[in-house]
Amino acid sequence: MVKNCLVVGLLAIFVSLVAVQAAEMEAILEDSSPATGFSVKDGVGNTLARFRGDGKVGIGMTEPAAKLDVNGGIKIGNDSSQCSGSIAGTIRFNGSSFQGCDGAKWVDLTAAAVAIVANGASSANAGKSCKSILDDGFSTGDGSYWLDPDKDGDTSDAFQTFCDMTISGGGWTKINGLSVGDVNLLKSASGKQMLKCSDTGGAYIVSPSASPGWSWSSRQLLTGNYIVNGSTQNCGGDGEFWKDPSGCGANAGWGFGCDSGPGSRNKLIPGMGDNGTCGSALAHTNGAFVNCGSTNYNSYSIFIRADN
Repeated sequence: MVKNCLVVGLLAIFVSLVAVQAAEMEAILEDSSPATGFSVKDGVGNTLARFRGDGKVGIGMTEPAAKLDVNGGIKIGNDSSQCSGSIAGTIRFNGSSFQGCDGAKWVDLTAAAVAIVANGASSANAGKSCKSILDDGFSTGDGSYWLDPDKDGDTSDAFQTFCDMTISGGGWTKINGLSVGDVNLLKSASGKQMLKCSDTGGAYIVSPSASPGWSWSSRQLLTGNYIVNGSTQNCGGDGEFWKDPSGCGANAGWGFGCDSGPGSRNKLIPGMGDNGTCGSALAHTNGAFVNCGSTNYNSYSIFIRADN
């Protein structure tokens, strides 16, 4: 009886020690070669996990090829933490899409993967510009496309705008209503601007190439050869480009409107015409825009296209 009690007591002490040690269990391997390591197996000898000496871990396999190699699906849950540098690289599933922390914000990985096909067909597939969509072979002709000029992987700021894929080589992005920042991204280091009577209007003026930053409130003189309805004309030789007879005057310019900021403003690019003044409802009466048929400059469309 005493012997049985002693055995039971020792067994209880052993089980208790194992329980304590399990909380701080540690395995020390002889070296860091792939040949060393240890495995966790089920009751019939199937490997559940393999920990190798070179730091690679396999789940459901014996020879992991990466730091973590899983033979099966992985389920990822949500993480309500604010994205910051301390958790950069973290992946979560928020219930509708996979997202990754880039150190500053959670980025939709599902949309980022789809956006590789930047054809402008949806916000997830937004192109950088109308020119990039055209150059990449995704143009379906003149019409509305989705764009995301900063291409930072976050398409929540993507927008729709009209692309002219035809005139003077195509790839023109309509910028009415866009911010200065977006316009400068679309322009890149240098670019050209185009004025049309409307999105689909036939009359147009294309400016010379320009490198200054865009401004909606200050006119920047832009001299050189303009293309007027397919015909090259030098600034100063047509009433569309100047108001005073001394040459390429106050109204030939780059990146300005009649008011400060984008939107439905009277667009004065590249000129007001013979009789117009800022804010005037007078239509152009000469040159390229005599056939616009509009009595308000607000109907005009302004486009931009990068040179590269």
